Amino acid sequence: NASEAHGVLTVDDALFSASAADYTWLFPGEAIVDFTMTVSGAASGNGLFQLSDFDYFVWLTRTDTGSLDLTEELVGQATLGGPWGSDFSSEATTGDFNIWASENSGAPTIAGSLLIGTNEGAGDGLRLVSFRPVPVPTSFWLFGSAMVGMTRLIRRRPVAVA
Repeated sequence: NASEAHGVLTVDDALFSASAADYTWLFPGEAIVDFTMTVSGAASGNGLFQLSDFDYFVWLTRTDTGSLDLTEELVGQATLGGPWGSDFSSEATTGDFNIWASENSGAPTIAGSLLIGTNEGAGDGLRLVSFRPVPVPTSFWLFGSAMVGMTRLIRRRPVAVA
């Protein structure tokens, strides 16, 4: 089919482990800080979906070292059963990432290992083909530290009393 989904997932580094040797359940508002997904070209279930449209996520690495390199594309990295993201069986042996839609949300949901179905699984099937970490730009950190510095300067300014 011609359907596509593009998403952005934000995780809390303190609660998210890149070394999940078995299925790790990630919950919105805890390990998952934000999630948006846009589905287009599907026969049904197109649209923009937010974190509130999903109940939980699953993460699995299946690596011999216990973790993936989160600075590189994840699909294709070595795991115990082959490249990460290459096993589409019901029990992934190469690493897995899946999402579960909230009931009546119309959002995409799990349809198999590394597969999601649009329209809560009743629509077109989508296969995970790329999963890339996106680093926070250095300019963000520089801007943030400058803002903190400005805030401190403003707070320290003495107030003249007449």
